[in-house]
Amino acid sequence: MSKRVHHLAFVVERLEDVLPKWEACLDVRATILEATGARKAVLVSHGMEFVFMEPDMAQDSHWSRVLRERGAGLDHVAISAPQIDETCEEMASRDLVLRYDIPLDDRAGGHRINFVERESLTVATLELMDELKAA
Repeated sequence: MSKRVHHLAFVVERLEDVLPKWEACLDVRATILEATGARKAVLVSHGMEFVFMEPDMAQDSHWSRVLRERGAGLDHVAISAPQIDETCEEMASRDLVLRYDIPLDDRAGGHRINFVERESLTVATLELMDELKAA
């Protein structure tokens, strides 16, 4: 089954330096939200989300570590994986390194998620997203 790209996630030093250019290119306005340890901006164009994370560098978070270690740029590509358990098994059978043994429930985002680590893919991490099943 083909998988649709859901979003691209970037880590940036300052949203104010990045957003005007992306808003102009995509002809859309960003929605800015507070996230754990970061400010988050989301632009949606033609059903695709572009997510920009500006970490609070005073906190030790995934986003601050990424910015410190690799600098600004693409962090991950997220794809829809409607049968995430089977997709994870398929990825593992191809010797790709998964972050979690079983997908996690991301209740805030409403998805079950897992990640194929950057070390397996070289250029970015791949996020696998399934709809969270009602409890």
